[in-house]
Amino acid sequence: MSRFDQFQNLNGPRRLNRLVQVLLFAVFIFGLNQLSFTHYSRVHTAGPGLSSETLSRLRQLRTRQSQEKPVKVAFTVTISESSNVDGEPELCRHLRSLLADFEEHSKTPAGPLVTSTFLDPYRNRAEVDKLIGDYKLAEPQAVIVRSGERNCVLRLVDLVELKEGKTSGYKDEQALVSALLKVTSPDTQTIYFTTGHDEMKLTSSDPFRGLTTVSKNINQRNLATKDINLALERDIPTDAAAIIVPAPRTPFTPAEVDLLRRYLERAGRVIVLCDGTYPHGLDRLLSEWGLRTDDMVVVEISKSHLANGRDMLVSDFGDPHPVTQILLDYKAPVYAGISRPVRPDPSSRNPLVTLTPLLRSSDVAWGETGYREKNWGYNQDADLRGPVTLAYAAERRVSQRLGVNLRGGRLVVFGFGDLVTNLRMFNFGNQYLFQSILQWCAEDQPDLAAAPHPVEQVQLAASRDQLNRIAGLIAAVPGAVALLGLAVYWLRKS
Repeated sequence: MSRFDQFQNLNGPRRLNRLVQVLLFAVFIFGLNQLSFTHYSRVHTAGPGLSSETLSRLRQLRTRQSQEKPVKVAFTVTISESSNVDGEPELCRHLRSLLADFEEHSKTPAGPLVTSTFLDPYRNRAEVDKLIGDYKLAEPQAVIVRSGERNCVLRLVDLVELKEGKTSGYKDEQALVSALLKVTSPDTQTIYFTTGHDEMKLTSSDPFRGLTTVSKNINQRNLATKDINLALERDIPTDAAAIIVPAPRTPFTPAEVDLLRRYLERAGRVIVLCDGTYPHGLDRLLSEWGLRTDDMVVVEISKSHLANGRDMLVSDFGDPHPVTQILLDYKAPVYAGISRPVRPDPSSRNPLVTLTPLLRSSDVAWGETGYREKNWGYNQDADLRGPVTLAYAAERRVSQRLGVNLRGGRLVVFGFGDLVTNLRMFNFGNQYLFQSILQWCAEDQPDLAAAPHPVEQVQLAASRDQLNRIAGLIAAVPGAVALLGLAVYWLRKS
């Protein structure tokens, strides 16, 4: 009989076999835990569904489908689910769930009116590059909404709510419904740019005085752009979403100013970009709104607030306001050229107008009155001491009886005119600041009932006794299996 056939000689291999099994099981558990830490998904088990307002909009879309020609909306999402960027994979999964609900509630006998396609910027590089070229995207991560020949582009910042630079919630439902309405609405709003005063031109590709880049940016939001010569108009067109005064170099006439005044009284929106030292002729209108632009030049000497050349690097965004909130969240500076101060007019106070400073210089800057002279220097008696405000937002509310306030006009005034030139629009801060101004001034967002979905950490609230019970239930099954194994082992051994 060989030594391997003897019973006592089999104990060693059996012990080794059991040891290997234990080691393999430990490796399996360790690997499973590693996978759970690196590849996980947050699932909303009790989160809110689509709001009643969103469901109403989708029902309206189905009604139009039965009454008119088909209205179909395609969502193309170029946000990666495998990205290493904090919050991006969670947003992508959230969008998948949300758009699946959109498709479900837009179903008709002919199929869903809302469809969605997800393209990973890393795995579907060719398709995403084509979209970047077609829609002039500043970043690959976007949501493109299309219906026929109309389209609207949503950026990452349009989909998330930031707090202290981190994602605190998702506002994608509001943004998606707003985009859906824009591409399916039969009417298109127009942003008008004034002409006739040597303003910057929409059709010019000049880097310093051209506006072709900002024109494309506006068109991406499903808004049209047109020139308007106020001297040839009796009234502002009814399709005007906003009037932009792009750095005039000759003054407006009283008749033209009166047109802008009446437009603002009808809850219009006007964005004024002053061209440094050139007169604009809007002083009386601005004074009625409680503002003034002094005949000065802002002199900045702080090195931390200066870019290449004489450009100012503005990073102080005044009081909290929807226009500058995105710049505060991303800590993105704004480039500005020659600027004049914009500040409240002490001789004109209107209790119905709310004024908010948007951009400020450093504390060591000042407003120079003698800028036409060769030797500049701070004059305590004549100059304006810093920090100097470079931009203001004004909002008027129309007071009604019974204590009801109706929304009035909105006016934004910048002391510099190169905020949106072709050269400046390549800067993140300038681009996003203008888009925020456009959002605040020209676009009426749907009044959705749903608030942004918060990114929450759920904590289990339980007493010590309840926790002990839970621990007992969790340990019961594996404990019973372990006891059964020990019993079998003891029986076999005996």
